[in-house]
Amino acid sequence: MIKIEYSHHRDIDNIYFEGDWAGRMYINNTPKAGDIIYINNVENKNGVEITKSRIVQQEHSVRFVASSTMITVLQKLPLLSDVRFTVDSLEENKVLNLKFEIVNWLGGGAFALCKMSYTVYTYVSKNASI
Repeated sequence: MIKIEYSHHRDIDNIYFEGDWAGRMYINNTPKAGDIIYINNVENKNGVEITKSRIVQQEHSVRFVASSTMITVLQKLPLLSDVRFTVDSLEENKVLNLKFEIVNWLGGGAFALCKMSYTVYTYVSKNASI
């Protein structure tokens, strides 16, 4: 089970929100095991590469069937300021690079097969030595 908690503190699409607001959504699915991505910040000094920092990220993806009403909310998730996932009671950090796409419409447009992918920072090492 995936619990998605989302909130925002600014206006979206000319919709005015007075004060902060939050929402919660559940998807009965489990994301596939995360792919590991390594990001290195390397600086060149006198021809020698020095690693200033290293970030390890996990990229998860999940496929599920959603109603057209739910899709309306999911399409706006990448615009929101704070999106957090909880997968099987294991809370993730704030998600980054959230992408949502409709793979195929089903049932005459009432439902759709959807794909969502997101990245979670897992570790940041400054002044990393290799």
